[in-house]
Amino acid sequence: MEQLKERSINGSFALIKNNERSLWLQREDNGLLELPGGGSNNNEYHHKMVLIREIEEETKLKIKQSRLRLYAQLGQRLSPDTSQQFGGIEYGSVFLYYSNLYESSFEITLSSDHIKYFFLSHSEIIRDWKKFSSGALWMYFTYLKFQETREIQEGLLRDRRKWKGKEYLYIGK
Repeated sequence: MEQLKERSINGSFALIKNNERSLWLQREDNGLLELPGGGSNNNEYHHKMVLIREIEEETKLKIKQSRLRLYAQLGQRLSPDTSQQFGGIEYGSVFLYYSNLYESSFEITLSSDHIKYFFLSHSEIIRDWKKFSSGALWMYFTYLKFQETREIQEGLLRDRRKWKGKEYLYIGK
């Protein structure tokens, strides 16, 4: 599970927690909140290294590999635009990690893709769920399921849109 296959489309994202709140980044293009992370480049094959690079690019936080804990490996159907861009590949994998920031002080410097960051509690996320990208919400619900079972989650990302019997799916602003 540690190596990514060549010519596959994969992404790695992290739920970064500090004092029971998780880090969310507000996108510049659509204003929605998402988790730090992103896709692998052509020469990257280790999903933890992809995530470490993405976190540093997006926030300037330096997270050690040993501080990242896998909580899910999910399949994802790619959008038609993304599929076409990568030669017709229709599916990819999403690797989800969590990490705790134990430091009492740290500085976050955002990339140009993001305009704000927030550390949000569970109740704030559930209350304001329409402010989040649907994929990021599904990643969060997957983390909650992992917390309940303590088993690494598998399956498809799109199947993770419900929590406690309520469906959370929102497209657009």
